[in-house]
Amino acid sequence: MRIELLAGSYAPEFRVISARVPDVPEVTAVSARWRGVALPALLIAMAAVSGTWLWSRSRSSEIVLPRNVLPWSVLLQEGRQLQVVLADPDVSAIQELTGTQISLPDYANRKYTANAEALGSDMQRAIRLLRGVNVAAVDVGIALSVSRLAGAGAARMKIHPARRLQLSAFRSDDDFLLLGSSRSNPWGALFQDQLEFDFVRDPELNREVVRNKRVGAGELARYVPTAGGWDTGDAYAIIALVRNPNQAGKVLLVAGTNAEGTEAAGQLVTNTAELARTLRAHGIDPGGPACHFEILLRVRTMAGSPNTLDVVACHRLPAL
Repeated sequence: MRIELLAGSYAPEFRVISARVPDVPEVTAVSARWRGVALPALLIAMAAVSGTWLWSRSRSSEIVLPRNVLPWSVLLQEGRQLQVVLADPDVSAIQELTGTQISLPDYANRKYTANAEALGSDMQRAIRLLRGVNVAAVDVGIALSVSRLAGAGAARMKIHPARRLQLSAFRSDDDFLLLGSSRSNPWGALFQDQLEFDFVRDPELNREVVRNKRVGAGELARYVPTAGGWDTGDAYAIIALVRNPNQAGKVLLVAGTNAEGTEAAGQLVTNTAELARTLRAHGIDPGGPACHFEILLRVRTMAGSPNTLDVVACHRLPAL
């Protein structure tokens, strides 16, 4: 996989290239002296890797091809283009600095502060520096995992930072993958009315919480994370496959209350075997006809990394 960054552009392009095995140099006298030490170490390392691989295979012996499991059976169809929209960590930083919530209309109109003139010169300069050219490493990792699932179809993927898009970009029959909650990727608000678990800002807690619009048995009306970014505690995340209103394409939302939550959701949605088991356990046939669904995850984080995750709920969404 080659990542190219064209001159004058901040949007990375991912290309699959053929691999060439490098020529092996002849063993020199110096390297020969170390062979007696290096070979046992190499054998030990190979045994450790093999043991780890066998252990993982014993835990997950099921192999599920992407074309046989939702949502990839829908999003990676031959001849269709998948647009991947990376979150905008800069807009999240602006909201933290100003203590405001930027709506989708303001974001689409490039209006990031309600009254810029009232801000001090240092604050104005800081906001100007947050130009939306940064992307989260978590999002890049998810995009790479999706490209691996797509295989040769990765050539049909287009990757955009959120701030480079305009509303008109969603008026197409392409499929979309949106990463990040509406606070870091405001385009997710276009599809919020279809979600039964959505992110809302709690002004008293000064953080996002998850609201449950259709409370099922054993579920809560609200889920409150205890971990912020680079923190220890509980985060929440969603994976949702929804429609793009008035268009033929579908939209996959992968979002967390922090970056660790998004990372864990990305790991689950790109692990086809585990995702298939999760859907099947909640009454959704992963290899069946396309249907809309939403999964809510609880992610236990430790020192800024996702540790374990639990599936809190899985809702089949109405076919509107």
